[in-house]
Amino acid sequence: MKNQIQSLLVKWRDIADQFAAVLSPLSFSIKTVFVFILSCLVFYDFDLTGFSSSYLSKTFLILGLVAVGVSLFLHTKNHVVLILEAYADIEFWKIMGTFIVFFPLMLLGGQREMVHWLTPVYSTIAMLIWAKRNKLRNLRIQRPTAVNYYQLWQQIRPKWPEVKPNAQDIIPLPDKFDAVLISGAGTPVGQRLLGVMVSNPPKKLVLIDSSESNIAMMQAWVKRFMPKSQVVFALSSSLAAEDLKSFFKTYAIKYVFDVDRCYTFSHLQGGQKSFLLRNLTFPRLLIDQGVASKAKFIVSLSAVPLYDDEALETAQSVLECYAQRLDSEKTRVLVLRHRAPADGLEIIPNLMSHFWGYDKSNLLLSPTLDVSKTILTMMSQFQENPSHFGAVWALTHVCEFKKVTLQREIQASDSLEEIASKISASIKKIKPKIQDSENLFPTSQEGAAIVADCPIIETDFDQCFQDIEVLLKERPEQGQKKRA
Repeated sequence: MKNQIQSLLVKWRDIADQFAAVLSPLSFSIKTVFVFILSCLVFYDFDLTGFSSSYLSKTFLILGLVAVGVSLFLHTKNHVVLILEAYADIEFWKIMGTFIVFFPLMLLGGQREMVHWLTPVYSTIAMLIWAKRNKLRNLRIQRPTAVNYYQLWQQIRPKWPEVKPNAQDIIPLPDKFDAVLISGAGTPVGQRLLGVMVSNPPKKLVLIDSSESNIAMMQAWVKRFMPKSQVVFALSSSLAAEDLKSFFKTYAIKYVFDVDRCYTFSHLQGGQKSFLLRNLTFPRLLIDQGVASKAKFIVSLSAVPLYDDEALETAQSVLECYAQRLDSEKTRVLVLRHRAPADGLEIIPNLMSHFWGYDKSNLLLSPTLDVSKTILTMMSQFQENPSHFGAVWALTHVCEFKKVTLQREIQASDSLEEIASKISASIKKIKPKIQDSENLFPTSQEGAAIVADCPIIETDFDQCFQDIEVLLKERPEQGQKKRA
């Protein structure tokens, strides 16, 4: 009985995810109308007999339609939405946009009868408080009673289950980290990267982040789990070229991980993107200093713009620019392109778009929380195959998966639609697997990264990407000819 209920819930969840583009606006609309009705009842002492049923029904209907329209508009990826997201998350703009549109409509239509003008104000405030309840709770908890940062971190950290990772899931470190620099150490990827390193902590560690609160948590965490490491913390906004040069020279940095501004939340869930307008100066500066200092490995998830049609060409030019200056025996540069989260049906075609022409039966879907292990695996592969000085990977948000073996019946003659349906059938059979342990940062569970077995993409960029583009452009035409 329990298994049947679980399978039924999984089916419902799959259906909800499949129609998220429709259900999300409807859910927001129903919630908005419900809060507005509740505000009216509270304001009029649960007595709305003074208003006609036609007026109330029209008011609620118009409010629901406005909420649906605003939600649909804010789920599009136009430049206006991107600019708004730079200042606040989508949930805030949905609530405020609904109020801004509905309030004048209510005033214009209330010549004969109208609820009090404070009613939509109250409902909007209530929805804002509910949407920001987690941040308000954190403000309440973060009071001066905490003796030190570690106690503060213990108060605000989520109560994750203390589950030890399986032995087969632990990826060995490619080399002992003597001196490491991590930009964006407070992001989910940076946190997990530190969690992987805790088994063999580096002697010297430079942690850079754009948030002071993240630095405070990292100070407590490093003090607890890396007490013997020499650690320096720095805000990225206060760093200049001379400061970076001083870090590389003083601490003899050998491993550089730039994962700052590389993580986004699901657009449909209304989450806030951690970056929109990319500042390429600092990521390129990190690569430049790493190459000049002859670091062993440089991994960058920030050197390529996220919303840029020519992102692959940009990544290629970045590597070609530094390839002429690299010491082939000492330095490896890994530039990873971080793609925007795919919505709905856009997810499935993106699975194959960057792996066409490779072994489609063995793709590894690595959760974003474990991207750090993926990066370390790439570094190990580069040590085993030193002829590849750099490459470009595509990290795409999909879902929380561990490993997928695609169906063997995928043929080279299949159309994109047929391949997409077969991949979808394989993915739906996978059950998400979440792992955590006591020495890992508490992080959320959004997103996934797609990688394949080594070598992922050779250094011959033109052959790889041009073949992919040609095949993807020609396949629909070939499929139509076959059906004809």
